[in-house]
Amino acid sequence: ILLAITSLLMAVAHSVHGSIRWLHQSLGLPVAVVLILLLIDFAKWTYYLIGHHENRAKHFAMQIPIIVRDWMPFILIDLMYENLHDLSPHLVHYDITPYLYKFDVWLFGQSPAVWAQHLHAPWLTDVMSAFYAIYLALPLFIIAVAFTFVIGFTGYVLTPALPPRFYVPQLFTNPVHLQGVFIYSVQTFWDKVAVVKGAAFPSLHVAVSTTSLIYAFRFRKLSNFYGWLFRIYIFLSVGLWLSTIYLRHHWIGDIMAGWCVAVLATWISDKLLSTQERLRASYEASAL
Repeated sequence: ILLAITSLLMAVAHSVHGSIRWLHQSLGLPVAVVLILLLIDFAKWTYYLIGHHENRAKHFAMQIPIIVRDWMPFILIDLMYENLHDLSPHLVHYDITPYLYKFDVWLFGQSPAVWAQHLHAPWLTDVMSAFYAIYLALPLFIIAVAFTFVIGFTGYVLTPALPPRFYVPQLFTNPVHLQGVFIYSVQTFWDKVAVVKGAAFPSLHVAVSTTSLIYAFRFRKLSNFYGWLFRIYIFLSVGLWLSTIYLRHHWIGDIMAGWCVAVLATWISDKLLSTQERLRASYEASAL
């Protein structure tokens, strides 16, 4: 399903831009992980062959498709994200940012992102940046997370919205640009790595962390490890949600939409898995 959706999106991107972005920096992380895992697999085979005179080539060869299968969703998701570049303006001719800003003001009197500048401190900026970046390490259930990305990417294209730092830059005066201890200009850093400039709604950082938090909650009673993992996920997820406001990346509406995306992606994942189990049971029963 993910491969079909990726192919469809890239076909649309090709029809709009006349080309497809295959090689880019962000693709390096998942590809590097796959290569490292394959090297580890090869090293294990070499160890048993030389050290124990055991040729386990068949066993380790069977691990190759498993490694590729487990990490292929991340590669496909990366391809989808990179090819969203400037796609939205060609498909829709509206921007929902004014409504998100008005919703913030209606709820709080001003946008929390604007209010949060009074909390600025270089050390806090670095802490919030760490929370914001940790979402790449949070995914806990790849099927649901994959659907979370797909739904979020659809939102990027169909409901384009600018983050607060782009829409109302004149309101950020204390400071104009966030400064950290280790990252001199945090805003410049995030703006450089962002491929889709109008990708505020929904917040995928919130959506992915929430999806993972849902599964951490479900797994919490399996063992003490999962119980502690759930507690850690609560801390990291809440910190991440707050960082989206402090770092001026999202409106409150983006965060609420992220929560909704997570619930929807989890529901779709559950339905697919239950359907798969039902079909498998039906097939096994008919084979007897």
